[in-house]
Amino acid sequence: PIPGRPPRLHKPQIPRLKRILLRGPGAIGYSTELWTLQRIAQLIEKEFGVRYHIGHVWKVMSQELGWSCQKPERRATQRDEKAIERWKKTTWPAIKKNRTLGAHLAFLDESGFLLISNVRRTWAPSGKTPILRHSYKRDRISAISSITVSPRRRRMGLYVHLYPDNITGQEVSLFLRDLLQHIRGDVVLLWDGGPIHRTALVKTFLDQHSRLHIYRFPSYAPELNPDESVWTKAKCDLSNSAPKDIRSLDMLLCASLRRIRGSQSMLRSCIASSELPWR
Repeated sequence: PIPGRPPRLHKPQIPRLKRILLRGPGAIGYSTELWTLQRIAQLIEKEFGVRYHIGHVWKVMSQELGWSCQKPERRATQRDEKAIERWKKTTWPAIKKNRTLGAHLAFLDESGFLLISNVRRTWAPSGKTPILRHSYKRDRISAISSITVSPRRRRMGLYVHLYPDNITGQEVSLFLRDLLQHIRGDVVLLWDGGPIHRTALVKTFLDQHSRLHIYRFPSYAPELNPDESVWTKAKCDLSNSAPKDIRSLDMLLCASLRRIRGSQSMLRSCIASSELPWR
């Protein structure tokens, strides 16, 4: 007999495939939460008796399911999802009310930039992987910044300090002093519960400056802090760069931060990209 066309997934089977995929690779025995085309092809053959080439699996995923290959966001296992939701529904509305009473909002965060930059995909001839040559020195620049929102015109601001060493309570206090010199009136400051925000030096500074009203984000919830997006944009700008020394890195970083600070639309996109419920 002449073999017929090999069987294919039927439309009624697509929802079932989607449900299995949504359970995650770990639910069916894999040790990592990584869906590859090869794994999905094996799943389809096991569950539906249909053997697909991985090239056709890509069509099933993109055209039939409407899925795309994405890089997961990291979420700590220590997160308390209920506490985070409670904070968003109770604490955050009270914070927003302070803004309507004439206080600036400020979102603060710290980060670090290495001589070894992030690597992003770039165009190159097929079969010829680009080579990025860079220094393997572990030198770094430590950074602290704050996005601010004015109470009336809702103008955005960005304040940044850069340091050649790790940031301690002393650098945090200096940054807060500089922030208060540039902003009049009360400032409602949101940051995480990191150890450098709880040092004796910082506590003393806060006790001496009643204009600062401090709120902490819930633990392990960086997606709520708009200032995180400043670092994301800056590290994106520095991707595939190869600074030869700290001075070169500093020049690249300052150029990126000036570009972000000078654009209200970019600062607003940082605010919008956070998961704070503004409405």
